[in-house]
Amino acid sequence: LPSDKLTTAIDLMVTKRVSCIVVTEKNIPVGIITERDLVKVLHNPEVHQSLASIMISQVMASPIITLKETDSFYDAIVVSRAEKVRHLPVINARNELAGLITNTDLTNAYVHIIELQAEQVANSVAEQTRDLAEKNEELLLLSMEDHLMCIGNRRSMEAGLQHTHEQATRNQQNYSVILFDVDYFKSYNDHYGHSAGDEALRQISKQLKSVTRGTDRLYRYGGEEILLLLPGAN
Repeated sequence: LPSDKLTTAIDLMVTKRVSCIVVTEKNIPVGIITERDLVKVLHNPEVHQSLASIMISQVMASPIITLKETDSFYDAIVVSRAEKVRHLPVINARNELAGLITNTDLTNAYVHIIELQAEQVANSVAEQTRDLAEKNEELLLLSMEDHLMCIGNRRSMEAGLQHTHEQATRNQQNYSVILFDVDYFKSYNDHYGHSAGDEALRQISKQLKSVTRGTDRLYRYGGEEILLLLPGAN
């Protein structure tokens, strides 16, 4: 609410890991508070003076989540989504800073891909069907989610595992992997039908998501096999 304290909005942004808060009155949006608004508040001379003794090392997030120069556009999307971060420093082969990828960069790149696809399709009506089939296949490859179970797919899993392993190695951290295999699934599927089997997988996925941490990530490893990746767990 507009009458709430600013600290309430800050607490929400921290706990929910979001970059903005919508302000409402009787559920009608009347304003918005973003990270930039908070920076303006912090720039106030009185507030600024009280922060003068705080070192950057006390505030910065560490260890840092990074990408390599050789990582693909898809890898960047997977890491950004899995880690729930909007800024990803890029390092070179010597682990030195080489650049920065933001959510805006990823969005612009994705829009550019879509625009190129639309342009290619529009160039030739005769080739439209073939082009659409090719573009649909490309979009399928870019997909990160198994639509039945609403968890990461195999392609997303491979990228997530590689990134987690590299981060853990670089930062000398632990990570663990659990592989689930649903018992008697084929018999259940044969007896009750594929629709019932699909619903069973959806319920299993829902149950697993309800008992995992926010940092853990679920992937569909195979037909009825599910992989759980636990960063930071020994």
